[in-house]
Amino acid sequence: MTTPSVLPVQYAGNYKDFLKVKVGNTGAARVVVAAVSVPSGTAADAIVGLVPFVKGARFVIGDKSVHCGNFGAAGTTINIGYVYEDNVTYTNDVDAWASANTAPAAGGFVTVDEIEGLSFVAAGNGWLTAQLLTSAADATANITCNLVVAYDGIGVNNSNNQS
Repeated sequence: MTTPSVLPVQYAGNYKDFLKVKVGNTGAARVVVAAVSVPSGTAADAIVGLVPFVKGARFVIGDKSVHCGNFGAAGTTINIGYVYEDNVTYTNDVDAWASANTAPAAGGFVTVDEIEGLSFVAAGNGWLTAQLLTSAADATANITCNLVVAYDGIGVNNSNNQS
């Protein structure tokens, strides 16, 4: 099981997180707003959970969707991707949307530079993630995101919250 090491305060890092996901299986788009505080000293290669998702999720992430505060370390870079709860059956892709982006070094928006995320449809439950690279965080900083998620009804767990 892949569980991010840093999560937004409303999540516990267990199966109950996926029960909080709002799923509407009509295919309608939903705006998801999230923020997570990444503590100073968070190690390089740490996985930060941004948004949990369930099977069938499709995300629209653009260049103004994810913002990083200033992490202090000039060499800190970030990936934006996803990890699955069951990473044995499904394959994680920690840089599906952005790879080694320099936004956390001084604070700023993450530029989408990878194409794998454009066709992403979640095969199982997991997390949209940020992965710190190169250097540990030297300062506490927030990662915020404002993105679009849709569920098309194929393989969606209908026992989740519908609204």
